[in-house]
Amino acid sequence: MMTYLIGQLPPELSPLIPVSEEMTAHTLVGGFEVHIDQDGHRGITTPIARLYLREIARARVGDKLIILQKSLTQPQINHALVDAALWGVEVIAVYRDKLNPECLAVVPSALQAACYKIFRKSPHPHHKSMMLLQRDGTVRAIIGSYNTRRQKAGERQPRTHTALFFTMQRGRDLFAFYQAEVDRLFGRPASSPKTLAFNTRFGIMKFVMHPNRTSPVLELLNNVSTCPNTAIWLSYYNALPDSHIGLPVFIKLNDLCRRGCRVRILLDANDENRAAYEKARQLHLDIRWAKFPSGSAMLGHKLVLARTLDEVHIMQSSANLSASQHLHKHNLTLYLRGQGFHPIYQILEKEISRYWRR
Repeated sequence: MMTYLIGQLPPELSPLIPVSEEMTAHTLVGGFEVHIDQDGHRGITTPIARLYLREIARARVGDKLIILQKSLTQPQINHALVDAALWGVEVIAVYRDKLNPECLAVVPSALQAACYKIFRKSPHPHHKSMMLLQRDGTVRAIIGSYNTRRQKAGERQPRTHTALFFTMQRGRDLFAFYQAEVDRLFGRPASSPKTLAFNTRFGIMKFVMHPNRTSPVLELLNNVSTCPNTAIWLSYYNALPDSHIGLPVFIKLNDLCRRGCRVRILLDANDENRAAYEKARQLHLDIRWAKFPSGSAMLGHKLVLARTLDEVHIMQSSANLSASQHLHKHNLTLYLRGQGFHPIYQILEKEISRYWRR
């Protein structure tokens, strides 16, 4: 089971410092975990699927749970959401493409009624995340690249994904930020901002809800101030060298390479990535198609990592590297910056390096 508990990161209180023009806050944050679905994980009970099931099972009467997904086609998770609603949890599940099982297939009638109340279809979400607000104000959050889709036990090409879990005490601001996205997905006005940043003992946690004019990846790269002994990784299912998002990132990476940074880019070997691969090669960037130790798989990551002498940068997103994913489609990006997040960086870098082979 590829689950890492980050014991070096206990909850700590830190003073408020300005880290966002849109909103700032102070928080108790901790309980970080890294959950990974590798190329060898087949079947519906992958590590990240178990994480979702674990957190849904933790919900109690009076809690609020929101899950935003491209698809909700894993029956175990969907049934768990219905069960949680029946025992008194306020559950909202928004999806874009598919729901399995459909509410018409759910019996008995009490379950069917709960199903219709919980699951809501919108043409917009590309999210892969969930947040649970407990009655005491603690938020338990999952943010990753994992789409809660049904996977066969003998899947020929299992999907590789990562997800970050953390707890945030006094997390009502974070939950309100996430809940506002539900309104946006259904065309309703939302008063909460689309960027939310917290200062913690470990560093800055910044959340960006897309569509958004900002480019979180470019922001991360612009924050890399020194290049000697600096490593930068990008690992994506899809990337495009478009003029608004992908190409500026590649140009910045080229500049960082010229300054001495070590840059490595991993892409899933699908036809949509050919243009990005060729552009990166033209810019003399070190880019490769992902290779899988266990045979064949699909690289599902949306990850950016950077490590300097002073701090680490980690970006976990549901957005692929393209203008459509950042400027038009609805996604959530989490940016961690600070030396205290180094244990998370080490785990993710070790995982990415598994697929960096000739």
